[in-house]
Amino acid sequence: MHKSIISTTKLPNGQQELTLSGGEKLITDMYIPTFGLITNSSYIPSKFLDAKKLVMVDEYLAVRGAKNIWAIGDVSDAEFPQFLPMDRQSKYLAKELVSILRGTPVAPYKAMTTRRAALLNDELDFLLTFVGFCGLQIGKYTATGHYGNTRIPSFIVAYMRKNLFTHMLKGIADGTSF
Repeated sequence: MHKSIISTTKLPNGQQELTLSGGEKLITDMYIPTFGLITNSSYIPSKFLDAKKLVMVDEYLAVRGAKNIWAIGDVSDAEFPQFLPMDRQSKYLAKELVSILRGTPVAPYKAMTTRRAALLNDELDFLLTFVGFCGLQIGKYTATGHYGNTRIPSFIVAYMRKNLFTHMLKGIADGTSF
């Protein structure tokens, strides 16, 4: 059963006590809420935030006014807060961070200026692959799916649902996918 965090309390020893929706309590050394409908930047000093409470970053996604700190995703003021920009930002930073830290030249991050730009950039492959695909698991071994007007065989949809692309996790985690 999915449980969400309904409240947090900072303890005298610096740890956080999280209260879960089922009433259970969880003690953690660190808790940084990083997702939700409203960007949560409450833990970030206000000198790094703009009027919308987003982290101000430069053309390399580095936090303005900080040294060797970067911000990507919804909390960053680089682009609109959705998956496609966050995915692009994480790929850029994973690829360029070592060069940035070594002081060797890197190309600045190319932000999408509009949601429409997502269609014009390298996200086209992502959109064609996933947005045009619809799959539904019907039973333990049966499924149905379509990609555009093309029917996808049941076993392929069932396989995709079963593994949820976990075979790609290693390359994403160790950086070899970038």
